[in-house]
Amino acid sequence: MFDSLLPKDVPYRMGHKDEVKVIGSVEAFEWVDPFFEIHDAVTDALGKQAGAVKYDVGKARMELLPLAALEQVAAVMTFGANKYADNGWKQLANADSRYTGALLRHLTAIQGGEVLDPESGLPHIAHVACNAIFLTHFEVNKESYDKV
Repeated sequence: MFDSLLPKDVPYRMGHKDEVKVIGSVEAFEWVDPFFEIHDAVTDALGKQAGAVKYDVGKARMELLPLAALEQVAAVMTFGANKYADNGWKQLANADSRYTGALLRHLTAIQGGEVLDPESGLPHIAHVACNAIFLTHFEVNKESYDKV
C-alpha cells in the first residue's frame, strides 16, 4: 500500500517507545510492535530521503489535541486567574474533593439544560474539562501535593 511512497534503499525503524529497531528497506517491512503507527515509518522514510529525520515513536501526539476545545479551557482558566490569581488553583486546600465537586456541579447544570455558566458566561462543558485537567494535574503530580 505504501510501496509507492517509500524509497527502496531507505531503512525503516519499527517499534514502540524504547524498542526501536531498524529492520532494513521496504522489502523487509514487517511488524515488530502491534501498537506501531505506520505514519511514523512513512514520515521518517520521506524525511530520510530529504536528509531530515525526527523519531516520534512512543511520544505523545500533541498535534491530536483539539485546539478549539483547549482554547475554551484556557478561557475558563483566564476567568479564574482574573477572579483569583494566576495558577491559584494549584494552592487550593482539599483540591481533589473541591474540583470534583465543581466538575459535578457544572455537569449537573449541563444535564439540567443550562449551556453557559451564569457567572463566567462560558460553556459549562469547558468548566468540566478545566476541572478534569486540574484533577489530572494533581493525579500526575500527586507526590508534589498533600492530598486531604
